[in-house]
Amino acid sequence: MKQSSTILNKYKDSIPVYIDFTNINKTVEKSKFVIPNGFTVGQLLTAIRMKMNLNAACALFIFINNRLVPVTTVVSTIYELNKDEDGFLYVCCSEENTFG
Repeated sequence: MKQSSTILNKYKDSIPVYIDFTNINKTVEKSKFVIPNGFTVGQLLTAIRMKMNLNAACALFIFINNRLVPVTTVVSTIYELNKDEDGFLYVCCSEENTFG
């Protein structure tokens, strides 16, 4: 709770997000991110793709509470509805090779 409160106080227009990368074949160095309030899920996916240097044949999906989230959804809306007691929004990121 203290860590998310610190993030929210330091970055007033941002959201603390924990992304679970266990369903991704690449190694990801960090799993906690600070996302701007206006970010959509599509923008979040683009940022993740860039950070991981994924090729175009790999599709990424974001799940929250075991539900696929539409890419047009604003992350702050999801945060208000699904944030955890500790203040973080927990997101599961999964990949699928689209061309076999």
